[in-house]
Amino acid sequence: MGYGLNTQLYNNRKWGTVITWRYDPINTLPKNPYLVAAMSSWEVSCGISFQQVTLATTPVDFVVSCKQQGSRWCNEPPGGIPLNEGGGCGKPKPNVVGQLNIKPTTELGSILHEVGHLLGLSHEHDYDNVKARTHYSNPQNSEGVGLTIDELVDGASDRRQNLQTYGTYDTASVMMYPEGHYKAMKAPSPGDVAAVKAINGWPP
Repeated sequence: MGYGLNTQLYNNRKWGTVITWRYDPINTLPKNPYLVAAMSSWEVSCGISFQQVTLATTPVDFVVSCKQQGSRWCNEPPGGIPLNEGGGCGKPKPNVVGQLNIKPTTELGSILHEVGHLLGLSHEHDYDNVKARTHYSNPQNSEGVGLTIDELVDGASDRRQNLQTYGTYDTASVMMYPEGHYKAMKAPSPGDVAAVKAINGWPP
């Protein structure tokens, strides 16, 4: 079903059903054409609304930055300490504006994956030690270039301290590596949707 933010520990990181955002005004690169489609897919699946704000002085929940360095969700300001690197961070702390970095060339499936992190999901294959070890034993699935299986599994264990399971292991999840799996996806899996609803307390 899903794997993500432990809201018993981080209850203040739940999202409401209306999430506001805007583009970073200092962007100089082209906007990604798949961003709105990815948000719309999560909206339809979960019954929520991503509302774009254009007025620079209006407070928002997160900004979208178009960069070449890579696509990722970060719920802390530059120099801040993320809840768990690569995990399901959920909503930023109060009075913090999150940042969704999206390369102009990033595929739809990859943006669905990053928005999954934003909504509270972690990597599905880090579900537990046994599944993490089985997953990382396949070289095609490796997330870390030059890292051993033990190092990858240890990293999954470190993230697990802030996470909890929301059902059974979902190999169809948009949060599941290898990248080729989620890059090909056009929508979150039913398990992803059920987990995000459970994490944030949205109606099933």
